[in-house]
Amino acid sequence: MAFSPDGRTLVTVGEGLVLWDTGTGRPRVELRRVGDGSQPVFSPQGDVFATTGGQAGEIRLRDASTGRVRGTLTEPAGRATPKGAEDDPVRMFRQVESMAFSPDGRVLASAESDGMVRLWNTATGELDATLTVSLSEGGVRVAFSPDGRTLATSGGGTVRLWDTGTRYARVTLPVAGARQLAFSPDGRTLVTGGHDDRLRLWDVDLPRPDEAITGICRAVHRDLTRQERVLYLSDEGADRVC
Repeated sequence: MAFSPDGRTLVTVGEGLVLWDTGTGRPRVELRRVGDGSQPVFSPQGDVFATTGGQAGEIRLRDASTGRVRGTLTEPAGRATPKGAEDDPVRMFRQVESMAFSPDGRVLASAESDGMVRLWNTATGELDATLTVSLSEGGVRVAFSPDGRTLATSGGGTVRLWDTGTRYARVTLPVAGARQLAFSPDGRTLVTGGHDDRLRLWDVDLPRPDEAITGICRAVHRDLTRQERVLYLSDEGADRVC
């Protein structure tokens, strides 16, 4: 179940899907036999929420007022099967294990049982990128930082912090079995929780891109080559940066 951002609606998923009015305690909408499964997730704007269903990792974007499907997110037909998944039914018939909207609601990250995290464009319904988080069976989780610049993923015995602009992993934290991820409101701290009943607080106050570039230039005592700028600073163009 999940509350809407304004707290006026509670969505529950079971034999059917119900939108509850939290003021009256009564169902506002009841949809039966929808076939949806995992934990629903609201967009920060509160106009849509995401649910999942089936064995193909299908994600449904539903209207927050009516519960009706606005759009369906599925991979393009003929997309290659992940290496090693052909003989692994858990990875072949993947299911969504966790989801998170970016703060602006434009991207939905889905962590799936095949060890991949998929980034979806919620406006077009297209798959923008696929991140390999784990090459082994096991749970995968996702969380966006409050500013939307970082995506935290857990899986494969590590927690990674991905730059959402370049889609590169910026930091890898040695955390085995992290099942929960949460950023502090200011984005400077990441909390991880696992089966060992411990919470770990990580300082993830990473430098902004311009600060990182300045630090690199000072460290190497030169400007980056054109090839280095294109490879590592794709969002900054090919001009001098130091």
